[in-house]
Amino acid sequence: MGQDSQVTKSQVTKGKPLAWGKPTIYYQLLGENDTISESKWVELPTPKEDSTSITPVITAEAKVEGGEIYDQLKKYEIKFSLFGTKKDIIPLDENDRVAGFLAIKVVPQTEGALKAQINKIRLFLKDSYTPKEGFLLEYSGSCPKNKLDIL
Repeated sequence: MGQDSQVTKSQVTKGKPLAWGKPTIYYQLLGENDTISESKWVELPTPKEDSTSITPVITAEAKVEGGEIYDQLKKYEIKFSLFGTKKDIIPLDENDRVAGFLAIKVVPQTEGALKAQINKIRLFLKDSYTPKEGFLLEYSGSCPKNKLDIL
């Protein structure tokens, strides 16, 4: 939803199926003026089970006398993990950060369900290894509320 959107949650989900099942995640490196092109989405490998999340995080609150919350500032954090067959699934810079800003689209398995699109984000990579899971590439990043759209 855009920055000035006044749509309620019930209006958004009305007539839409619930978003169940494994998600497909797409990304694209942003071009000049942060332009997103529908023809440039790149599909990522299937993420590790239950690793994909987009979560609101409160970064600041304004309270009135008595402690009642008057306003909140939110950002959204995205996290997902991929099994690591190669480290540069998403292009990296020399410091193991994702090279540049990206757009990310998360599409649930359920056809016709709501999708999430982050229009500008920088992802960070944490890679790890365990004998049980092998190499795991854990991507995370955050964006302001006005950069997340529910489609």
